[in-house]
Amino acid sequence: SNVANMSSMFSGSGVSSVNLNTLNTSNVTDMSYMFSNSNINTIDLSGLDTSKVTDMHSMFYTCRNLTSVNIKDIDISRVKDMSLMFTSTDSLSTIDLSGLDASSVTSMNLMFASSGINSINLSDFNTSSVEDIGYMFTSTNNLESLDLSDIDVSHVTNIFNILNGSKVKQ
Repeated sequence: SNVANMSSMFSGSGVSSVNLNTLNTSNVTDMSYMFSNSNINTIDLSGLDTSKVTDMHSMFYTCRNLTSVNIKDIDISRVKDMSLMFTSTDSLSTIDLSGLDASSVTSMNLMFASSGINSINLSDFNTSSVEDIGYMFTSTNNLESLDLSDIDVSHVTNIFNILNGSKVKQ
């Protein structure tokens, strides 16, 4: 299979679980909205070849039943857009992004906005090209602490309201 675009692939679907192990994603560049507005509760991306993906915009947008996402060890080195990726994932309480190479990502705008996240691991999360982190954690009402010490903000031009509506001490 030479599929390059998986945008909206499971979007709006009623399925609650999906097995991605047999999916050939070696040529996929676009995963935007891939699971958006679906009923999926557990997603494991660890076996996917994401080495050519450049767009993960809104990938899990409004996945209100999502409780678990494994994106550990996936290759996101070419991804440029992660904006709205986990927005309105009400049931997602924890996420581990540690060690991911997000060095090509320029936008994380609204990435976790209105999510249920209370715990997030951002250690060794490489964000050396990120420019837009505006509203990144806005309205994350369960988030009380956040360690941004490994986040490289040297190229950030928009940091507007990053923590607005969260309990994180600013």
